[in-house]
Amino acid sequence: MLEPHDLAAKVKGNVVYITTKKDAQGKPVTRLYGISHITWTKTDFIAPPISLNPSGELFDEYEPEVIVDDDPLNNGDAVIELIREMLMPDAWDDNDDWSITGTDKYIVVKAPKSVHSRIPRILDLISSMK
Repeated sequence: MLEPHDLAAKVKGNVVYITTKKDAQGKPVTRLYGISHITWTKTDFIAPPISLNPSGELFDEYEPEVIVDDDPLNNGDAVIELIREMLMPDAWDDNDDWSITGTDKYIVVKAPKSVHSRIPRILDLISSMK
């Protein structure tokens, strides 16, 4: 009944309010989230060969560590884009009050509390993909 008119019901106390969908979500709140556990750079450390012969043999060859470049989540912009895709993709473009910005270590999200309640779970999912 409310959907065709772009309205929503919101219960506050014991009163049901009929309002616009945007007002029903509440005012945007700004919060900071750490993402360094997602954007860390993988390094492949190559171990020296292990010889079980006690001859005292020394190895002159040493292969330096190699940074793994095939990780799509090694920067903050990739994480921000993934959050936008996973969490209400159309809403970010429709609401001028919502925003996500950040660096490789932190993201700053300005959105209603209902959106913020989902972000920790999404960050856990993204982290598990790493």
